[in-house]
Amino acid sequence: MTKFTLYQIKDDPKVAHGIKFSGLKELEKYGLRDKLTLDIYKKVYEGEVKDSRTSRQLETIYTMYQGKKPEGYTGHSVSVSDIVLMNGVYYYCDRYGWIVIDISGTPSSENQKEETDPLADMAIDDYLSLLDSDKDKACNILNHLLWYLQQEGVVDFHEDKLDELMNAPAY
Repeated sequence: MTKFTLYQIKDDPKVAHGIKFSGLKELEKYGLRDKLTLDIYKKVYEGEVKDSRTSRQLETIYTMYQGKKPEGYTGHSVSVSDIVLMNGVYYYCDRYGWIVIDISGTPSSENQKEETDPLADMAIDDYLSLLDSDKDKACNILNHLLWYLQQEGVVDFHEDKLDELMNAPAY
């Protein structure tokens, strides 16, 4: 068993804008890579994973924390911009896999609970439940959710990325 810690970007629009749910190439393209420090992250879970190879461990972590979460898990489903610390190495969840990342700063404690948006949480739950059964309806929910999050200043998302997101391969 290997211990790991999962970090996610804080739910503060001032911190997350343009960074949360963004891949490393996007951050570099828009000059935001230097804002990616542990100071903008919060610890959402500590756990253990059984697989022996690091790539399998990261894939298992990604898969395990979609949908239903274990007790003590305080974050959203594992997504782009999340970080896993395992064996002293930080791994960034990028658009198409995990990337070893050099990162500095100090993340927030999981005990510092942040407010979440119930409307966004409901939309995410609806999206995840429909993803396999009704892709068109799921796409519509995701489109509305992204619009809402963009209006709230949580994400900087462009409509042309929706097709890319919906057709991205699963981890």
